[in-house]
Amino acid sequence: MNAPVTIIPASLSSELSPAGLEVELGQLIRQCLQLRTPALALVIAQQIDVLCAHPDYRAAWEQRCAYRRMAWYWRRLAWVTADATLAPLDCCNIHWPSVG
Repeated sequence: MNAPVTIIPASLSSELSPAGLEVELGQLIRQCLQLRTPALALVIAQQIDVLCAHPDYRAAWEQRCAYRRMAWYWRRLAWVTADATLAPLDCCNIHWPSVG
């Protein structure tokens, strides 16, 4: 069983290195895949934003683009699953990634 993940406020996240933020991001994603909560999906999107805005984050544009797409995905997942009256997840082609 995974240890609980502590969500780091954005004000403190900038004190972590980009590598540390990526580790936290991985832990958040694993936890979200188990709990499947919209709030945690939104935290993942925000964590990606913090990582991409970090002054020491140096990545190729392809990786930065991939992170931005990933943030969009998690933000959309949080939005759609938070309000189930919007549309069934199947019709939107939005599914929780499978844990494997």
